[in-house]
Amino acid sequence: MENLERIAKEYHLKADMPDMFIEAICQEFEINWVKQFINPNHQVLDLGIGDGLFLKAFNSHNNFTIIEGSPSLVEFGNAEIKKNKSKIKIIETYFEDYLPQSQFDVIIASHVLEHVHDPVIVLNKCRSWLKPGGDLVIIVPNNESLHRRLGVILGIQKELDELSSRDQIVGHLRVYSIQTLTQDLLASGFIKTQEQGFFVKILSNQQLSNLSPEIIDGLCKLSAGLPAELGANIGLVAKHAYAK
Repeated sequence: MENLERIAKEYHLKADMPDMFIEAICQEFEINWVKQFINPNHQVLDLGIGDGLFLKAFNSHNNFTIIEGSPSLVEFGNAEIKKNKSKIKIIETYFEDYLPQSQFDVIIASHVLEHVHDPVIVLNKCRSWLKPGGDLVIIVPNNESLHRRLGVILGIQKELDELSSRDQIVGHLRVYSIQTLTQDLLASGFIKTQEQGFFVKILSNQQLSNLSPEIIDGLCKLSAGLPAELGANIGLVAKHAYAK
């Protein structure tokens, strides 16, 4: 709880972080990718509030549930719901403790698995919450990103999966590759059905913060036509491995 609250107050709810505009633009691009898997009739579960961008993007959806363990983010999310007269429902609980009354058509785990202590436990929970034939949509930071590859070449970091100071500020416990994320999915009874890379990033957020929003947006759009393993973030879609 203390760690969740620290990250919420020192990052997600802190509007003066110089790189927040980069993260917002990147997440908007990712949200547009996620939307293709969701229709108005779907029962949707979103893991975590984060910066609140998914909450705002799906503000008008009638069957959208968010689970969140940080009281500060729950308070923030409920204020947004009240302000926008949204039908989104927020449940304050840890992912590991959640017991839904029914299964979901789509589960979103955007920038979640890099934060939890045991991703396979959370993914196993997701499998039990997901309807057969439903989609689990995951987005995580990519340890094979161009900026990490450059960092190793320049000696800034020793390994691709080495956690940076920014990773530690935002509470990352790991970064993924497509291979390691696929392995966690297989260990949890999922099969990958689609992959996508996001954001052509060759420098750190701090170094990119002087660029215009238009350039950041362009770097996001550029990633759509490139191999997924080159993106700063990777998205995978998965289904039950044994669904009939």
